[in-house]
Amino acid sequence: MCIKKLLTFFDILLEKRQNIKEGGVVLRNLVVIVLAMFLIFGFAELKSQQLASNRHAITLATPFRKNIVETVTLYGTVQEEGRERLYAKGNAYIEEVYVTVGEIVKAGDPLLKLQPITSDMDFVEPYEDVAAWTNKLYQTALIDENLAKTEVQSVLNRFLVSETLQDVENECEEYILYSPIDGMIISLAEKTGSLVTAYFPTVTVTDLDKLSIRSEATESILRQLKLGSRCNISVPALGDKMYMGELSHIAPYAHETGVLTGGGTYVTEVIATVNNHGNTLRPGYQANVKVDIGQQKNALLVPIDVIAQDENGTEYVMVWTGSQAYRQEIITGKEVEDYVQVVVGLSEKQRVIRNVNQFSFTEDTVLYEAS
Repeated sequence: MCIKKLLTFFDILLEKRQNIKEGGVVLRNLVVIVLAMFLIFGFAELKSQQLASNRHAITLATPFRKNIVETVTLYGTVQEEGRERLYAKGNAYIEEVYVTVGEIVKAGDPLLKLQPITSDMDFVEPYEDVAAWTNKLYQTALIDENLAKTEVQSVLNRFLVSETLQDVENECEEYILYSPIDGMIISLAEKTGSLVTAYFPTVTVTDLDKLSIRSEATESILRQLKLGSRCNISVPALGDKMYMGELSHIAPYAHETGVLTGGGTYVTEVIATVNNHGNTLRPGYQANVKVDIGQQKNALLVPIDVIAQDENGTEYVMVWTGSQAYRQEIITGKEVEDYVQVVVGLSEKQRVIRNVNQFSFTEDTVLYEAS
């Protein structure tokens, strides 16, 4: 605005130059003066614009104290705790099947009726032509891998029966396998007429009400764990839903990982029991287990975004006095969600600038508190 006024003034002078007694000399002097004023006021306006661009509204945070829970995180898989495998008493045929895979049963429900095999029964040996059977198995595997596994199990059962017929005296009376628990059928022998032995489970029943998380802990984490510790359990497949639990088992030994590839580490099996999961969990889901390992009282916390780091890796905050900011180096501790513990360098009475990495603090920077 000042520049426009000066230019208008300069035009007026030129229009009235015929009234100036001194003529051209005085006019030139006036032009010089006007140009000098133009440069001075123009520079002042540019300086004002530059100062305006260096003004930044800041938001502040005040450190506060809170008791924090220290945790370590384990990664594992949901599994059933109550699983029962039922075996035949010996070599037997399946006479009747009363259930299907996936069916819910109660304790005492009949599952299968079995007829023991004795040496005087007409028993057919497994495939005599091994090459033909192998080729058939290969062709089956190309279509359905699970069906091929079932075929192998069937032939293996026949082989075991044929090998033990002369050695084992079985009872001749048929009998029924009953479910020992409430649960779901998750595996079942093939079908009526199939052969079963005492070497492999005929039926598997699992109790989905009793679930746990099986994970593994390295030596550095293991020494911080103890039985009965509380856990917060999350399952990525179920979003933000959280479950409570506790450590129920820590194996008494460790085993090595990467044995075949070399360079493995030693880990120990850890199991956390899930409380009141409400039938939303499923065996096989991946889970994260945060285990409480201790509590720290009166920890000083600040939001994560108040902390900056220089090229040497030193952490610092910008403390606001009310009119200016200064750098304060700090030492941090635990992270608690969106906050960080400050161990050294800050007090509750100080206020610090948030989003500190958005500003370049120079001599020309002007800060003011956002309303």
